[in-house]
Amino acid sequence: MTAAVEASFCELSSSSVVTVSGEEAVSFLHSQLTSDVASLAVNRAQFSGYCSPKGRLYAVFLLVRREGDVLLQMPRTLGAAIVQRLSKYVLRSRVRVSDATDRFNLFGIMGGEACSALGAPERPHEASSVAGALLTRLDENRALVITDVDRTMAWRERLQRFDQVDEHLWNLMDIRAGVPTISPATQEEYVPQMLNLDVLGGVTYSKGCYPGQEIVARTHYLGRIKQRMHRIQVRTGAALNPGDRLYSTHFGEQASGSVVRAEPVNSSTQEALAVLQIESAQIGDVRYGAPDGPTVELLSLPYLSR
Repeated sequence: MTAAVEASFCELSSSSVVTVSGEEAVSFLHSQLTSDVASLAVNRAQFSGYCSPKGRLYAVFLLVRREGDVLLQMPRTLGAAIVQRLSKYVLRSRVRVSDATDRFNLFGIMGGEACSALGAPERPHEASSVAGALLTRLDENRALVITDVDRTMAWRERLQRFDQVDEHLWNLMDIRAGVPTISPATQEEYVPQMLNLDVLGGVTYSKGCYPGQEIVARTHYLGRIKQRMHRIQVRTGAALNPGDRLYSTHFGEQASGSVVRAEPVNSSTQEALAVLQIESAQIGDVRYGAPDGPTVELLSLPYLSR
């Protein structure tokens, strides 16, 4: 979706916010996540992944560094589990990892003019403090608002000049922007490169160890990435779910891909991000759910050539 978006907003009730604070918060995250957290300036954001020792993703975050802490935005279904897992590695570090979902409310702002009118930065992945909230510019058409719960009503009033839309539109725009997410159904299914995290700036190959680093680096340096995430469309009224399998003639009864995230466009069409065997995507004969299932159409992503 490259066309201008109507000025609107939605409440992001399905998101969770985890805070990582303390003197060693940045160095701790740098040693745990796939991205270069140490080089991230205050009031900047980046995508990042959290891997198992086998290099498979537990979660994908939007990470925003503030003056006193770091915020991790992720699906609400993962928040508590990620806090528990990260906390195991704090040990004696001066770090506190907290599920702060109840302390914040999140809004998605759509439309470039709306983003600018509310004071969002102009450049992607820059953040600024506005009326007690953190505004992070995501792209030319969208910004994320993270506000303390006690300022939620004031922010709702600020947003009333724009149309309120359902959160599913925001999720659909995420899909069209090629933003991956991990759900409980897909944890430990993908290495970061399969979800294009390397293209999105969420993986660095120039820092020291983190969980799964050896496998992530080997995949890069040996050129062994055989699957990539693509945007797809399926003409079906049935909902696509994370983990659903995709097939192609070349691979026969063996699945050649899987759904990462999906949203309905209308009652008869679904859009999704899906990891596909590169060979399968090049051939183009992809089916959903079974070798003779509905035809899958490959669509463009703003950062990936087919």
